[in-house]
Amino acid sequence: MNLNLWPKTIGFVLSFLVLFVACDDNTGNMGYDMLPDSDKATVKTSYFDVTTKSILSGPVFARSSTGFLGRFIDPEFGEYETSFLTELNCLDSLSFPSVYSESNKEGIMAGDTTHLTELILYYSEFYGDSTSQSRLNVYTLDEKLEANYYTDINPDDYYDETKPPLVSKTFTPIDYSYSDSIIGLEDFYPHVRVELPKEFGENILKANREHPEYFYSSEAFINNILKGLYIKTVEGDGAILYIDRVQLNVVVACHYKDSLNNSLQKVDGTDSLYYAQKTFPATREVIQANSFKNSDKLQEKVAETEHTFLKSPAGIFTEMTIPFDEIEEQLISDTLNLVKLVIPNYYEKSDYPFKMNVPSNILLVRKDDMFDFFKENKIGNNIDSYEIAHNSVKNTYTFDNLNRLVQTVVNEKNNAKKEAEKADGTTWTDESWNKKWAEDNPDWNKLVLIPIIAKSKQTGNNTTATISVEHDLRPGCVKLKGGDPEQGGNKLSLEVVHSTFNR
Repeated sequence: MNLNLWPKTIGFVLSFLVLFVACDDNTGNMGYDMLPDSDKATVKTSYFDVTTKSILSGPVFARSSTGFLGRFIDPEFGEYETSFLTELNCLDSLSFPSVYSESNKEGIMAGDTTHLTELILYYSEFYGDSTSQSRLNVYTLDEKLEANYYTDINPDDYYDETKPPLVSKTFTPIDYSYSDSIIGLEDFYPHVRVELPKEFGENILKANREHPEYFYSSEAFINNILKGLYIKTVEGDGAILYIDRVQLNVVVACHYKDSLNNSLQKVDGTDSLYYAQKTFPATREVIQANSFKNSDKLQEKVAETEHTFLKSPAGIFTEMTIPFDEIEEQLISDTLNLVKLVIPNYYEKSDYPFKMNVPSNILLVRKDDMFDFFKENKIGNNIDSYEIAHNSVKNTYTFDNLNRLVQTVVNEKNNAKKEAEKADGTTWTDESWNKKWAEDNPDWNKLVLIPIIAKSKQTGNNTTATISVEHDLRPGCVKLKGGDPEQGGNKLSLEVVHSTFNR
């Protein structure tokens, strides 16, 4: 029997009664028949057991404009390492200024050479020890990046690890070479500055002079000049940088000109120079990919049965099994007013100074959709995918209105059964068909909890609307109530408020 939306044309009195017990547009009727206005409604609450377990996330789709860099060893989850590969954007038809000379007084460059070339990694946040020292290596790519945004991307496929790095740099998350007064400035942007070999910039300048067509677009620049960079840490394990801006600057010396732009402007009898730069940034128009490596210790955490975990990035999800068949069987003729699930998390005190944060937002999505949801840039529709924020006061994740999820899943199975009847008749029993359905669709009653970053925008009437949902790639962890009840865990309780109409 189908699970249908409750008709909105039902009588005013019954509508009032249902609203009184928290009904909304998602209310569903388990039966088919329209009820007469004289019928009475009895509101009841039933509870159904939900079981959970931890699962490894495997590689996840992670298209992000943030590059994650560093290595960290957590006492509970082991080592976690991340590096990133990035292409660089080239402004269309980028060109360096011409060189000033007696025969070319319109030029401004002081000699046809570069002053220096630098790579700057800007970050507004980091995780870990601000004083930890690490060393990074920068490599040029030998192969063009593919649009592979999964976290198991293998950097070895794109660069030659037998070649020495382009440059190495030692850094700390807080650069103590700057004074506190500089670091405290409102417009100070924390960064790691890496000066590249002079010939690197010289080659770019020379190519720009000889082949300006290589700089007509980012695609031309990537194909002919620089396929990209790979940046990884090779020493240190105390911090992870969240790099939100990358730019390559080729700096050249230029002459100040007089007001007529013909003669050099001089100060104290000497030429007056300034430095200008051409910038090649990493932007959303080019490919940037993060590579994550987690410790095998995650397997041990997944095997724990007394609870479940959420661990980011690309670490551990929680799988839930909801008894949709049991709900339909018990409430087949009832109206669903409210379907609510509360997932408590354990608050664990720790003296460890770098304890990971509890994920601020999580996604509840059907297991069959857990990969395509992110690849297709979906947002929660409150039908078969839901976003929810963590309640840090109650230490819970609460899904208040799963009515439409129940309706959707039950209807999906019932519709499949109808199609089977049309195609093959009723030569089978309900028991045999249900068994075959479960074999062919092992995850039909399973959902997954995933740590996410949900971005929103302000809309009218002081409300906000979600505009994007991405995997949370920051270090985070929470232990949830649940697990295997036969192995020391606990069942969760799905609360269903429903109306029974008496004839």
